[in-house]
Amino acid sequence: MGSTSAKRRRLTQFGAWGILCLCALLLVGLCTNTLVLPFVNLSAAVADKEENLVEPLKKPEDGEATPVLSFLDMLYHFSEATDEKAKITPEFYTSKMGLRLIELEQAALPTVGEVDGVPALQARMGFLVRTAPDGTRTLMDADGTVLVEVLDEGTDLIGHWDENGNAVFKTKKGYRVYSRKKGEFVKTNYDPHLSAIRGVDLPIYYERPDSRIALSYKDGYYGYFYTDTGDANYQYTHKGQSYQFREGCGALGTADGIIVVDYVARRLFVSWGTLLQPEGEGIERLGYYRMDHGLMLVSRENDAGKRETLILTEDESLVYLPRDFNLVCYSDGVFLLEKDGRYGYLDYTGRWITDPVYTAATPFSEGLAVVTRADGKVGMIDTAGGFVIPCEFEKITSSGGAITLYGDGRWVVLNKVK
Repeated sequence: MGSTSAKRRRLTQFGAWGILCLCALLLVGLCTNTLVLPFVNLSAAVADKEENLVEPLKKPEDGEATPVLSFLDMLYHFSEATDEKAKITPEFYTSKMGLRLIELEQAALPTVGEVDGVPALQARMGFLVRTAPDGTRTLMDADGTVLVEVLDEGTDLIGHWDENGNAVFKTKKGYRVYSRKKGEFVKTNYDPHLSAIRGVDLPIYYERPDSRIALSYKDGYYGYFYTDTGDANYQYTHKGQSYQFREGCGALGTADGIIVVDYVARRLFVSWGTLLQPEGEGIERLGYYRMDHGLMLVSRENDAGKRETLILTEDESLVYLPRDFNLVCYSDGVFLLEKDGRYGYLDYTGRWITDPVYTAATPFSEGLAVVTRADGKVGMIDTAGGFVIPCEFEKITSSGGAITLYGDGRWVVLNKVK
């Protein structure tokens, strides 16, 4: 009898503690706008296809605006205090990094915002490309140093990096990289077959393997190999476009579609039917067949014969995106979504980091994205939704650790440093 009473007391105490813990979680959720997370955790749960369980945040569109000149003054003081040994970085933006203001002679900067619809000063893969009113282009280093006074008409950056971490150019002589040491374009080991995306400046880490298993292409076939031994992980027997190994998963193209594989050469997700190559070849391919924060975009044909995009998780769960939103792409652990001409961002945990309120938005790259307000002003946010550059400029370009801003009738150059 005494034993039974003790058990009841323990159960009562356990129940009371459970209620207190639940109340605490609810209180935290209400305070942080993350109440939805326990119910829509993209990395662990299966969202209901018929319900949009992820509600947009209810927070100000832009936060407190920072005037352009005040922001530049702040950057000037930061740059003054920055260690001279600080290096420009094309890696993912973190709170340990900063933006250094590069002071250039006025003659080195364009006098207009754009030329033929293209920003007159663009950040491209760690370089700056200045376009004159007559259309001629000058290649500059990230600090504004002129490298090539006039680029040949057929020479341009393609948005990819070679195995040595050099930005690749397409020239009349084929693929080349610019050697700052030699002051000229030189040959590269770049293989275009290893990249599934075109027309996008990819961050340096996007198509790199993050383990000892790497994608390779030989004699028309794809396979994986161990970089330390050279041994094959998957034989060269796959002709379709294949994808680099990330977070323990890769994807090989076959005559029947895509197969997703893990590091021990085991096929994954076989129960979900035939997976298809994604449509398009630009930003819409970002996130497909590339594991990122435990999630991967895949494409398949549903029972009605229509193509649909799904999210596959590392534990082989199936997840649907929020209903009524159009997926633009997935990068840096963040989905760019659109509805009724407005754009917003949903992170890999199922939390909106910005409402779908912007008239234009770019994919996250190097941990940063450019957003455009209804009045046309642009700024940059990080993957937490915080503003790194206030939404008070007219034009922003960013790539390879270099950033260009246009506002108040002048161009400004920043370097992301660590």
